Amino acid sequence: MHIGTYLGFGLDYTVACAALTLGGVLDQFPGLKFLFYEAGATWFSYAMHGADRSFYIERACSRTNTRPSELMLQHCMTAVENVEPLEQLIAAYGADNYVIGTDFPDPEFQKLPNSSAGIENNPAISDQDKSKILGGNFARAFGL
Repeated sequence: MHIGTYLGFGLDYTVACAALTLGGVLDQFPGLKFLFYEAGATWFSYAMHGADRSFYIERACSRTNTRPSELMLQHCMTAVENVEPLEQLIAAYGADNYVIGTDFPDPEFQKLPNSSAGIENNPAISDQDKSKILGGNFARAFGL
């Protein structure tokens, strides 16, 4: 069983983002950018809210004065893979932190809808947001 693979990446990334933000790393190195693959995009919302909650409840444990979700939105992007509630994520956070991802040729790519076609054919996503997710954000992050 691959439960660790399918659930583990998002949990690991959540802990990493909490450490980067609450630990003050992104304040010390404001030019750092992170792109997270292999976990889809839904973990990102959980990470932002969990780190923010820790920031407000356990202030003594935080080495930043900036809300973690703000830091994550400035420094982190995550890949959209297969089926995601992308319209809701864009409505909540905008489209600047998502890039197209795929697990080709892994099994889930073959069993779940292709993410690029799903984005292109989704009438709830604006053409501008589609352009960002399907290449624009990646190009911006890497200065292409």
